[in-house]
Amino acid sequence: MEILEEINKISEMLKNPKLEVLKEHMWDKESFDEIISSPVFNAAFPERLLNSKFREMLKPFIFEKGSKTIYCRRYISEELEEDEENKENDENSSKKFGYRYMAITPGMLETDNVYFENLETSDARSVLDILYKPYFYELCSDEDLEIGCEWQKVVLSKNVGNEGANGKKGRLAFAASLFQFKEVYIQRIEKADPDISYKLDDITIPADADGKINNVMDKFFKNVSESYLMVHRVGQANCVSGYNTMADGSNKCFAFDVGFPIDINLRFSTGGQIDKAATGIYDDAYVGNILAPDLIIISHWHQDHYKAAYTLKRSVFNGKSASEWIAPVCAQGKCNASLNRLIVFLAKKQKIFLVSEKYPGYSQTSGDYIMCRGKGKNLNESGLMLKMNNTLLTGDCGYENWQINQINAAKPNTVKNIIVPHHASGKSLKQIGAVPKELQKAAAKSGRDKAVICVGYNKWGHPNKNVIDIYEDKNMLKFRKVLRTDDKNLNGNDFIIKDK
Repeated sequence: MEILEEINKISEMLKNPKLEVLKEHMWDKESFDEIISSPVFNAAFPERLLNSKFREMLKPFIFEKGSKTIYCRRYISEELEEDEENKENDENSSKKFGYRYMAITPGMLETDNVYFENLETSDARSVLDILYKPYFYELCSDEDLEIGCEWQKVVLSKNVGNEGANGKKGRLAFAASLFQFKEVYIQRIEKADPDISYKLDDITIPADADGKINNVMDKFFKNVSESYLMVHRVGQANCVSGYNTMADGSNKCFAFDVGFPIDINLRFSTGGQIDKAATGIYDDAYVGNILAPDLIIISHWHQDHYKAAYTLKRSVFNGKSASEWIAPVCAQGKCNASLNRLIVFLAKKQKIFLVSEKYPGYSQTSGDYIMCRGKGKNLNESGLMLKMNNTLLTGDCGYENWQINQINAAKPNTVKNIIVPHHASGKSLKQIGAVPKELQKAAAKSGRDKAVICVGYNKWGHPNKNVIDIYEDKNMLKFRKVLRTDDKNLNGNDFIIKDK
């Protein structure tokens, strides 16, 4: 293949120290254009490589002769759980919040094939790792484009005046560093070629790695002397980072969920500005760009718990310091195209450890650090939970599906801080006006401190007042502070938890 010949020829050129800038900032939006037009870049990379499918992938919004072809299908299976809950709460929600479709261009498809088929070739890998990084690509519209669960060929135009444009407006979202957006018009939609559909779905999700997970956890949660957590204010999503100071004085950075709002494509202006009042985002929107954790734990595979992964620094994905990841197994055929790509990318590099439903859990002898899966069946209720001494991170797992025997294995009634499950959804309560028995068994008898609700502008009615009452009412549990991440009167320091 011509592109591989070019890649092999320039692999030696990467020893040029001037290219270190390129390696570190290839996916930094602000310096992207400057880097690829620099003399150093052009001297090292042949023109044909710049014009290759890799180049096309790097510029996801290029329109040739006013049009652009992409492949789309609606999100499938468990990806729609949140939308189903939305329908229960608001039958007009789709009209208010739009329609989302996973997307990929022909160039991206070819790039994926070249990368994954040649990743094991050492000569090619050094170049491929510079040019390639897991990315997110999506088409949204306020109107129903009537695209189903089978891949469709969608032709887009830059303006409604283009020949054939049907007047329906959409927006492309792309992220391989910062999120970028492009307003488009739908020209036509037709069924994709069967061969293309096969290639798009021909990604095998790796099996679980239960036997290796506890060894990974030991590196980060064994012999800890001090812990801090920071709950990031990223709107209707969960993003928690922290660090453990180990007994030997070293620091281990980690993240528990790196989410971004599911409908963020519709919450930004074309220029990428955030409407803070309409999102609840008060941190830097691209918090992922400042995170380079040693370990990333994903509670479950919903976008509001992993979507910021595409904005993480390049060092998270490549090199000796690349992060290790722990997450639940994602069933074959149940993940969207961008998520498939991310999981397989990490698996090829042996950096992700997937947790099966039979995972027995992790616990230090002291019981200070515990990780377990919820006992439910869907993504939310079977997600990972992490107990760190007196703080409990719950993801979206409802109380009735907590593995309370594992959480309380060595130290019952020790939880003084909690990231409230599922954005304080009312769906997590079986009985209004009563403290869930699982929460009562886990919570400390006294000295309860912070209950943090990760929330922003949303379509599901989160947080639910009855849930807030459980944590605020002195006749129930009464935490000292109940914090909402969309509260503009608070600052980042309010969301720091010193755990030990």
